[in-house]
Amino acid sequence: MSKGVVYEPSEVWDYFLDNCEDMLIQGEEHMIAESDEYKIYLFSSDDCTTGIIHVYDTPDEDMVAEDLFGEAECEAIVSKTYSEFGVYKEKDVKSLFKEHEDEILDSEENLTDAVTYFLHEAVLSTIPSCKLRSIKEDLGITDDEIEAMKNHFMEYIYIKFGIDLYRPMVVQFEDREEFFEHPYSHLELDENKYN
Repeated sequence: MSKGVVYEPSEVWDYFLDNCEDMLIQGEEHMIAESDEYKIYLFSSDDCTTGIIHVYDTPDEDMVAEDLFGEAECEAIVSKTYSEFGVYKEKDVKSLFKEHEDEILDSEENLTDAVTYFLHEAVLSTIPSCKLRSIKEDLGITDDEIEAMKNHFMEYIYIKFGIDLYRPMVVQFEDREEFFEHPYSHLELDENKYN
């Protein structure tokens, strides 16, 4: 977990749902992150359907920013707030991949296996001798081509059907990098590509 981060952006919505009633009953905000100059707190709307972020400067404790979010935009808004108010340091950015390396690599391996299995099932009727363990050799395709198919399938499913698939990755923005478990809603994609 990054220094200064109590809850990562991907964890905030679940934490909010688990604690929103207590926040309202006790009238207390819960701190979810802090930087050298700011503290970031979470609160709830009256009906526990909307999360509220309050940012306070230190040491004056004056509120300098407020943002509202629902489930769909929670991770993006929290990530933006963390970046804007200095929660993510340069060393955090550089360690993002290392921090999530096992999750990223496990997911990529599973997706590669899924694409390989799909290809095997799809060509069996035309190439009965094709074996799963030697499918790349049997079909004359490379690892790079398997990777291209994987990227294409994931992107197509998101753009065409709106399903934000699980594929942990570190996304590069102009001024920062961020880790997402469901990254496709954060990527710049051509929405008309498959129309």
